[in-house]
Amino acid sequence: MSEVIWPFALDTKGRFVWIDNANREEEYFCPECSSKMIVVKGDETAHHFRHHVDTNCGGEGPRHYFAKETLASALRKQRKETMYAQREARRH
Repeated sequence: MSEVIWPFALDTKGRFVWIDNANREEEYFCPECSSKMIVVKGDETAHHFRHHVDTNCGGEGPRHYFAKETLASALRKQRKETMYAQREARRH
């Protein structure tokens, strides 16, 4: 079982959901291993998502994953902008 707590997970449509916006009645999934996650919002621990007991994610953890996805998103955006600028330059 992974001991890493996640501040975000994916909803059934693949969108990121932060724990403060999570609803216990909804289903959420690990962004890394795609297994179901549990919403933990107690009075004694920090709110977080955690894997079910029978899950062995063993991944890189939420900070590394989020940093990697943020960088990948920025690079995709930059690539789209560069391709658009090149296309416009050819048109003129």
